[in-house]
Amino acid sequence: MGGKIDAYFDCVQATGNRSPFTVPAKVAYSPYESKRAAKYFGIQGGSFPSFFPFLSLLPQRVLNHIKTSYPSEVFEEVAESFWIATFKHHIDISKPENIVIMLANKFVNEGEVQGIMEAAQTKEVKAQLSEMTERALKLGAFGAPFFSVTKFEEGGAEKVEPFFGSDRFHYMFDFLGVPVTHLKILEKGEAIDSGKEKENQEDVKARL
Repeated sequence: MGGKIDAYFDCVQATGNRSPFTVPAKVAYSPYESKRAAKYFGIQGGSFPSFFPFLSLLPQRVLNHIKTSYPSEVFEEVAESFWIATFKHHIDISKPENIVIMLANKFVNEGEVQGIMEAAQTKEVKAQLSEMTERALKLGAFGAPFFSVTKFEEGGAEKVEPFFGSDRFHYMFDFLGVPVTHLKILEKGEAIDSGKEKENQEDVKARL
């Protein structure tokens, strides 16, 4: 047995949902949540750029092409670099020239970078992204991040449930049957067992 977690991002407009950045109260609240999340997850220097939200079709097409044409490690590295560029360095990756610069940091061959950019504009890649968006909508996606989690059961059966939000991982792990250490308030003077925490984290990675 086991399972998998599929993550979907930027599925808002097609559902009729509104971006949090169109609601003044949520815009005012966002810096608090971003600061807290950065501290909790150990992320340094992240914040929303002034141009956010932006049209993300091109970077999504680029990433989709890389995901289907290169090893998963390459896709993950490029995707992470896009996030860092956007939320740490405030680089607008909706602009082709900025994407070229980001790709050049990963692909030393200039022709390969050009090939990726050209592929992102083909009918095939555009259709792939449209199909992926439709798949996400059928699964119930209405915002980001949205997760479709599949649990493999005995006899080859599969159980699938949707999860929404970056603070739902403990629910996902429970659904998958992954043992984790849940949040609890320690007694005064009680020490954190860092060794056990690390062991649990490694166990979660191994199971996913």
